[in-house]
Amino acid sequence: MLIYGGGRNGGVPGGATELYAVDKATGKQVGAVNIPAVNTAVPMTFMHQGKQYIVFATGQGESVGLTARTLPRATPH
Repeated sequence: MLIYGGGRNGGVPGGATELYAVDKATGKQVGAVNIPAVNTAVPMTFMHQGKQYIVFATGQGESVGLTARTLPRATPH
C-alpha cells in the first residue's frame, strides 16, 4: 500500500485535505481519510505495541503541526 496526501499545491484547487491509500500492485485507490489541514511532508508510518500509526505534517506559516492517525488492527483471515 502507498499512502500520500495532496501536499501544498495538492493538484486540486485549494489543495487537498485528505490522505489517500493506493494499492501498489494495481494503482487503484483503496481508501481516503480527511485530515485537519493540507499535508506538507511525506507521511511516515510506525508500529507501537502492535498498532500501526501514520504521522504527517500539516499547515503552513504559523499554523503547522504533526497529526497522527491509527490504522485498524488487521483481523486474521
